[in-house]
Amino acid sequence: MSKIVCILQARTNSTRLPAKVLLPVAGIPLIVLAAKRAANTGLEVVVATSNQASDDMLASTLKLANVNVVRGSLDNTLKRFVLATEQYTDQTIIVRLTGDNVFPDGQFIDELVDYYLQYSLDYVGTTGAGSGLPYGVSAEVFKLHHLREAYHKVKDDYSKEHVTPFIYATYENHLCKKYRELNMESLSCTVDTLDDYLKIAALFEDVSSPIDISWLELSERLNKQAQAHKASKIMLGGAQLGLDYGINNQSGMMSVDELNLFLNTAYEMGIKCIDSAQAYGESEQRIGQCIRLIDKPFSINTKLTPNLLPLTDINKQPLIEQVKESLAESVYNLKENLSSLMLHRLEHAYLDDGVVWQYLVNLKEQKEVLQIGISVQTPEELERALTLPQVDIIQMPFNVLDHRWDVAINKTIELKKQSAISIHVRSVFLQGLLVSSDLMHWQKAHLNQQEALDVLTWLDKMAQHCHCDSKQQLCLAYVNAQPWVDKIVLGIDSLPQLLNNLETFHQIKLSKMQLNEISKNKPMLDEKTLNPALWES
Repeated sequence: MSKIVCILQARTNSTRLPAKVLLPVAGIPLIVLAAKRAANTGLEVVVATSNQASDDMLASTLKLANVNVVRGSLDNTLKRFVLATEQYTDQTIIVRLTGDNVFPDGQFIDELVDYYLQYSLDYVGTTGAGSGLPYGVSAEVFKLHHLREAYHKVKDDYSKEHVTPFIYATYENHLCKKYRELNMESLSCTVDTLDDYLKIAALFEDVSSPIDISWLELSERLNKQAQAHKASKIMLGGAQLGLDYGINNQSGMMSVDELNLFLNTAYEMGIKCIDSAQAYGESEQRIGQCIRLIDKPFSINTKLTPNLLPLTDINKQPLIEQVKESLAESVYNLKENLSSLMLHRLEHAYLDDGVVWQYLVNLKEQKEVLQIGISVQTPEELERALTLPQVDIIQMPFNVLDHRWDVAINKTIELKKQSAISIHVRSVFLQGLLVSSDLMHWQKAHLNQQEALDVLTWLDKMAQHCHCDSKQQLCLAYVNAQPWVDKIVLGIDSLPQLLNNLETFHQIKLSKMQLNEISKNKPMLDEKTLNPALWES
């Protein structure tokens, strides 16, 4: 078998992230980690860098780490490769790697070379649609005589900088599809920006052997990290955790053991926030107890009692005393996990000339809570809530059939350009109605049998048109695609439902054209159907 040599190109003067190859990952300079990982099955690795003064520290860092280094032209990377391989024969197999990619390891390179030899290829690469690999799990394989041919024939600067364009233009540009079933092409593990670096550094944070961990395990970690980031937009609804809540809920509340497993799984999958309220039965108590048992630092948003009343002859308790009493109960239940405090009703913000809202503002300024917010029911309330001083969070109902919010949403989008206000959306499934085929449920929402069937038919047709597997997926995808939505509050009854919702949430992204079509063609339902408070009991 021909000799195999890995040439890893690197330089210090990166445009977007200068000196990135010297940044530490797991305590090891990025370039050293990339070289050591490529060599971890015994392969020969040479780093090809420039002979400029800007790369002196890079070269000395590599030598201190006992990594072979060759220095040559800064801009003519092809010439640098030829210089680094001048002592090898034409039949030497060259593996081209880059210093900003630390995932490729000896196992990955060995498998790629085996693939190259098995199919008697002139060239094989791993970057492109159909590879199945994250961008950055990258390598190219070719014979040294092709590299030397390119060096003697190319004249353009692009080919000199990027090394292989002549080779894959002259010979078959073969893409390795050995890993296409991984389906991770949407991910990236290359280090091009500061955010990229922080992401990769975090992936290696708890790795005991960063040089030996397999490229596949790293890719799976990357995928999990990406899914967690997507799931971070989801906030668990607390009503189901403290009440028998929802039109489709037939199982009641989860047991303590079920809730522990449910919350632990949610946290591990990237859901770190829970929305609760004192009006949600045992929600605060059960959440507080469970998160202390499972030791997961959830962030909890809760709402004060909905029963705040101004001081009258009948009500003898001063308003602020009611607020303090309500807050004390939430603090007792949730302890340090209470991060955001909200009013359950907009009208409470204006009681006694706004004394309640000012009390919340004071709590935030004193750092007793991180954020303050308000729950609204109608577009008119949303517009008023947007004017409240120092409001951080507004929670509102919204779903694929709700046409009432268009004007208010436009105002919200404009305001969000000027402030850090966060919009949390609830009632994505309209308390389960939108995914229910039980016509009795729809009757409670004031639709007769034919009206309900028409709506269900429209939902099914639109789901099919948007390539969604179900009405549930359509509902989630529609809300998730709204650029003004920061958090989606999902009321979930069980662990299987949680897993199903998360899988559904990640699968479909609607285009602007699809969103416009939904908005233009949706059935025009009455307020008494869109507002569960107006349903028949």
